[in-house]
Amino acid sequence: MRHARGLTLAVLANRAGCTGAYLSNIENGLAVPSLSVIATLAVVLGSDVSVFFAPDEAHEVTVIPAGSTNRLRFSPSREESFAMLSNRGGEPSYNALSYELYPSMTDIRFRYFGERFALVLSGEVEITIDGERRALGPGDTIHYSSHPEHVLKNMSNEPAELLWIVAPALI
Repeated sequence: MRHARGLTLAVLANRAGCTGAYLSNIENGLAVPSLSVIATLAVVLGSDVSVFFAPDEAHEVTVIPAGSTNRLRFSPSREESFAMLSNRGGEPSYNALSYELYPSMTDIRFRYFGERFALVLSGEVEITIDGERRALGPGDTIHYSSHPEHVLKNMSNEPAELLWIVAPALI
């Protein structure tokens, strides 16, 4: 990648804040860089960190036919159910979930490392993130960091259905 960008070891080392000898050792497999060095090199080279890691040898493709997913309920008192839509095996980078939130007086509280994306398929929901409330209806989307507590509530008398993309994968 350094050669493709027309950079010398000295120029790349200067931009990345390390020595040319160290970069030479990395390129020749004699040194293992830290994640922070890899991240710095990616930025300096105008790339993504993933280019430094070998891709999976087998690119698994999974098709789940419509209607074949099983809904899960975590306990009889819960007002929600999930269906796993993504099941690539191994170590997936995200989960796609079909989520039903039933009408209830209970708020559903979440807090996870990572980020979430949701598409409201039906119903009306309210999501509160860091105290800020947002009303969402069919077709609305939301994408946010799921580090702070977020609260979800069904605002209608019918079940609300959402498509969630959760990264990193929960299961």
